[in-house]
Amino acid sequence: MAAYQRFQVLSAARQNLFLPDSPVWVSRYQLSRDQESGKRLLQTRMVNCAEKDIQQVFLRVVCFDERRERLTQLELVPIETPRVKPGEVFGDDKLVELSVRGAVFAEVYAQRVRFTDGSAWDETDPHR
Repeated sequence: MAAYQRFQVLSAARQNLFLPDSPVWVSRYQLSRDQESGKRLLQTRMVNCAEKDIQQVFLRVVCFDERRERLTQLELVPIETPRVKPGEVFGDDKLVELSVRGAVFAEVYAQRVRFTDGSAWDETDPHR
């Protein structure tokens, strides 16, 4: 009997996309499909590049189809994080459901970052 795999990896890649003033670098992503529900699930690996502890990150996710044609852009997708220290890698254990049918590839950026001291960083030019 063949082993049943509930999740199908649609794409996984290292991202070389980085905004110089961003306190978070999304270094990798993986987009999977739940075979039972058809839902798309996004998993990210991020790095705290700031000198402060991070409390929460909001992502901008650009979704593409199998021909790498742009489908849509999701804004302020929340990722709850425990306190993330400067230089720490985080996010691998968090899954985010994307409601975009046909999405196979993605580009993921930090759009807003909240720090534990109450301050925040917001992306200033999303077109870069």
